[in-house]
Amino acid sequence: MNTSKISRGDIFQINDFTSLFYTRSKEEMDALRVRDRLAGDMMDSGGEPRIYSSQGSLLVDAGTTVMITALKGAKWSGWGRKPTGLIKAVVTTGRHLGREVALRKRDLESANRLSRLV
Repeated sequence: MNTSKISRGDIFQINDFTSLFYTRSKEEMDALRVRDRLAGDMMDSGGEPRIYSSQGSLLVDAGTTVMITALKGAKWSGWGRKPTGLIKAVVTTGRHLGREVALRKRDLESANRLSRLV
């Protein structure tokens, strides 16, 4: 599929593994710390205190659909360099329903366009 034709309002069904990125909330960050504290795992492999990234990624099932909300301006709060071609979307089916995410435009090459809302 030609990804240059993607526009706001397009709905895509994801057929294979695609990285969907999101910004973790304060509550999610606190839950990570509590989980590791309860497990007794507060240090990284170098013996330093564990530091948590506010950028998370979602594992989605094949068949999950996303609606493109913007082609620019996707937030990136991870430590690494921002991936090129990030677009904003909202998950419209599955266990992450309603979550705002960012995904790479090139990852939609293997997805099925279902419809256009706008």
